[in-house]
Amino acid sequence: MTASYALPDLETAIQQGKWIWMYVIYNAIDAHSKTIKLSVDVLNATFTAVDDGDGIQPDDLYKYIGECFASSRLHISKSDDSENKRQKTYGSRGAFLFELVSLATSVEIESRVYEHWTSYRKVFQVCLSFLHIYTLC
Repeated sequence: MTASYALPDLETAIQQGKWIWMYVIYNAIDAHSKTIKLSVDVLNATFTAVDDGDGIQPDDLYKYIGECFASSRLHISKSDDSENKRQKTYGSRGAFLFELVSLATSVEIESRVYEHWTSYRKVFQVCLSFLHIYTLC
């Protein structure tokens, strides 16, 4: 999975950076990644995370990613109610990506699952003129 994230400004990037890195790494761990590459562009207040994890199924990418309390990871069968049998994950409700989409001026998530030759991308972009009009109402 590849994710790019643009923060509104450098000060926000520094303040939010304390928890962002932790959750980016948790996402990679949840996806069974063996490697993760984090690139930070301080001048433009952006970062990119690339991992070799499971990827997100294309339908799940468009349906769940960026929505609050929605996740492509939470697939527990009805017959498996035992707490001990559930897979340990750091995140499963989509709260981290929802928060990124809410805070950032731009979020791009690109993913390719093992069975697919092509990757799929979902982009969240803030329309600043809309926000300006909205705040005046």
